[in-house]
Amino acid sequence: MSQTVKRQNFLMRLLIKDISVPQMCLYVFGMFIGLFIIVVSIQLYQDFKVSEEASTGESNYLVVSRKVDGVNFTRPKSLATELDSLVAQPWVKKAAMFTPANFNISATVEFAGHGMSSALFFESVPDEFLDILPKEWRFDTNDYDAVLPIIVPRDYLALYNFGFAGARGLPSVGEDVLKTIPIMISISGKGRQQYIEARIVGFSSRLNTIAVPQEFMEWANERFGDRGTSKGSRMIAEITLPSNDERVTSFAESHGLDIGGFNKLAGSTNRILRIVSSGVVGIGSIIAALAIAFLILSIFLLLHKSRLVIYRLIAVGYHPFDIVKIYLFILATLNFLTAVLTIGVLAIVEARFAGIMEHYGFGSGASIFWSSLVAIVAMVFVTLMNFMIVRKTVYKISDP
Repeated sequence: MSQTVKRQNFLMRLLIKDISVPQMCLYVFGMFIGLFIIVVSIQLYQDFKVSEEASTGESNYLVVSRKVDGVNFTRPKSLATELDSLVAQPWVKKAAMFTPANFNISATVEFAGHGMSSALFFESVPDEFLDILPKEWRFDTNDYDAVLPIIVPRDYLALYNFGFAGARGLPSVGEDVLKTIPIMISISGKGRQQYIEARIVGFSSRLNTIAVPQEFMEWANERFGDRGTSKGSRMIAEITLPSNDERVTSFAESHGLDIGGFNKLAGSTNRILRIVSSGVVGIGSIIAALAIAFLILSIFLLLHKSRLVIYRLIAVGYHPFDIVKIYLFILATLNFLTAVLTIGVLAIVEARFAGIMEHYGFGSGASIFWSSLVAIVAMVFVTLMNFMIVRKTVYKISDP
């Protein structure tokens, strides 16, 4: 081992004795909290910005039906005429009718020792209007053993889990479990009856109906339909405006229609959350500033406590910069650990939050690159500031 290395090791052991470990731990903790709040706020801002940019120019969807007043025992009138008028609107990209089932449907399910049977209804829409398109979304009308895929609204599952199941003492189920439960469907009409096995293959956030493939509906209506020709009383449209836009509501009112909008809430929600995240950045900055102030005070106290040792070391031949390097190494190590800890925790939080965002239709979130870069730059800045303070103080002690 060279003489220089020995001198450096001796110098470090001597100077580190006066360093308070609890003070350094408190600094790392305070700096981590402040820096973490800052980078999380920046990351949230980026996440919602990406989501908002992705949703800019995206279409919204309307489900349109005729208004119902009082009690009406007749079937709703077809919206064929209104469909032509709707398609003619400049803010409509495309539109189509829901195809209703003109036959009787009942479903039987057995799960966890409980059996349930209920009348049911089906509707279908062209695949291009679905927000999900599972790989099982097909039905071979020539295959007697074909399994009928069903898409149900995600809200239906929530109603079952938090309403019906609790009231009837039935188990709550998740989406993955529900997809594995076989459902026996009975369809009848025109003096015929057929049993078909069905399974839920997806959950829609756009459609408020029990959807089946279009080819199944056409086949079943032709074979079992006993209520005349299928006349859709609802239609779905892809539009370029929000559902509450004056042009949309005026059209609906003038034609006596009810509309249900399926706009993504990302736009207005994102803007609110981005404003909130900006405020949180300020709070995090204050906490980080307090941590830095605490560190500066600790450095001054440490150097004041060690001033006699520093003076004697300089008197026996050590250069002031050798002492500065030791303190800088310690502080840089603490700042590096703070940055690594912050980025690591941020990555874990972002991974979980991105899954939540994607689940609720806000996209998959943004990369943590910029937030991590902010953390690194912040700690480099803090380290440089530490260096300037330590250098100035040590040189001042060396030259009383």
